[in-house]
Amino acid sequence: MNGKIEIQSEIHDDCMIIKLIGRIDHITAPHTEEKLKELLQQAGEKVILDLEGLNYISSVGLRVLVMFANKIERINGRLVLCSPAPNISNLLKMTKFDEFFVILDTQKDAIHALR
Repeated sequence: MNGKIEIQSEIHDDCMIIKLIGRIDHITAPHTEEKLKELLQQAGEKVILDLEGLNYISSVGLRVLVMFANKIERINGRLVLCSPAPNISNLLKMTKFDEFFVILDTQKDAIHALR
């Protein structure tokens, strides 16, 4: 099945909110990684990845998230993930990514955590 990803961004206060919609798999991962890299140059130090619209993520997609987190860490930034669908949340727990990332239930909670 062909993957499809849409990436939207907005600034809220001093946080950049990046919404991932669709799938991150071997097809969409290169585009996703490149787009996140571009957005990081505009983002500043506080970034929220809103996963509400993400319905699938492969191991390659998880690697993209880790690489993005490492880039944010290098600039002394902070990253929070929010609003994962139940299947994404379960995957993050099974892979123990919930121990690596701060993952909150809502975008509002994520914004508050970065204040």
